[in-house]
Formats: sequence, C-alpha cells, structure tokens
Amino acid sequence: MSIDDAFDRRTLGIPVEVCIATRSLQRTIEELSRIGVGPWRIYRFDAATVADRRSFGEPDPYEIDVAFAEHGPLIWEVMEPLRGARALADALEGKEAAWHHIAFDRSSQPFAARLEHLRGLGAKPVLSGVWLGRVPFEFFSLPAMPSVVLEAYAFPAGFEYPDPVRWYPDREAVRPAGGPMPSA
Repeated sequence: MSIDDAFDRRTLGIPVEVCIATRSLQRTIEELSRIGVGPWRIYRFDAATVADRRSFGEPDPYEIDVAFAEHGPLIWEVMEPLRGARALADALEGKEAAWHHIAFDRSSQPFAARLEHLRGLGAKPVLSGVWLGRVPFEFFSLPAMPSVVLEAYAFPAGFEYPDPVRWYPDREAVRPAGGPMPSA
C-alpha cells in the first residue's frame, strides 16, 4: 500500500485539532483571539504534568507552554517551547510562528493500534509524553511527506480539561469548561 493510499479520509478520520508552534504563546493567542478563536486554557508541560517526555524517541526534559481553545468541533493548540522540544524549535527555525501538526478523530481505534499503524507506514516519533498521567500523546513525521506532522492522543472517557495555569482572556470573561474530548 502506498502512503497516499494509507492516508485517505477513511483512514485518518475527521480533523479535530490544529497546532501552531510559536516563539510567543501570548502574542499568538492574542492574535487568534482577534479573529474569534478562544477562550484559551493555558498549561505548562513539564516534569510535574507530563511523564515519559521524549523528542525523536529519546528522553527529553522539555518544557512547553501550551494553550487550547475550542472552536466549534475543532481544537486549536498553540505551543511555545521553553526548553528542549527540538521538534518545535526546528519548526520555528527562522520564524516567529509556524503550523506544526494536525490530529484526527480516531476514537474508534485503540491508541496502541493507531501508533502501530503510523509506525507501519514509516512514521517517526518526534515528540511524545503522557499528560497528567492519563493522556498519552505522540507526534509523528512522515518521511514521504516531510511537511506533515500528525498527532495521536487518547483522552480517557469523560475527560474534562483540568483547571489551567491561567485563562486568556481572564476567567471572568470565559464560559465554564466542560464536555468530553475527542480522541485523535
């Protein structure tokens, strides 16, 4: 099977998340808010919140500020690498911000099977971890499509976002959190 045959709409599912890597999370979410994306939940991915942190399959004690915003059925994610996370730094080479990855709804397929499928197609891990001890995630590059990075993750049933480090705009301006998350 060719890589083009392997990645049709039936295989990938529906897009549920797009991510922008940035040198300034605050500036990027402010700009996206101006076009109607938000409110934003902001978290820190570090040793306290993400286990088994890896870049390109090797241990990496990365620290990343991450913001999530729901926009209809789509989740926007903005990531600012603070330390390590070479995959994000590489995407930003010479740029202030860059498209980084996309995730598709694959909740009908177990997480391990999704990883096996991607690896079987030659996909290489670029960044991974387990958020809050409950949400495994892994980004993959595709040798046949070097500008495409895919993410697989698995939210447990009924998962709701925890309280963020902060909100943008401030919490008083934000509707309450809630609702189950899709599984990419």
